[in-house]
Amino acid sequence: MVVRSGCKCGVCLTEYEARYLQVDHRVPYEVGGEGGGESAADEFQLICGSCNRVKSWSCEHCTNWTDDKQVKVCQTCYWANPENYKHVALRPIRRLDVTWTDEETREFDQLAQRAKKADQPLPEFVKAVLRKPGL
Repeated sequence: MVVRSGCKCGVCLTEYEARYLQVDHRVPYEVGGEGGGESAADEFQLICGSCNRVKSWSCEHCTNWTDDKQVKVCQTCYWANPENYKHVALRPIRRLDVTWTDEETREFDQLAQRAKKADQPLPEFVKAVLRKPGL
């Protein structure tokens, strides 16, 4: 699996040493079971611990996990297919996970300072910047 995805998290696409990535069922085991069909490798992804924890919480609070258990619903969720999804735990949400690493962290710190100066939470500040005409 490391060869297929490199050493990047399948969700946030941040590059990690292989030892920091975890094998994850794209469709939660509680919904899809063990799987193992012809494309068994596609049933799993490597993700970082942070994304795995967020995914677990999100899935565990989704009614498809608790009640319906429809594999096709999970397959159209961000957590199973972040490149092409319709919902996040059945809510119409779009996500953009951006990671700043190494030298880029200075850029993040500058962005965070600008948001603080504008008295806005960082995600709202980024959205406001993107909404400005001319971008």
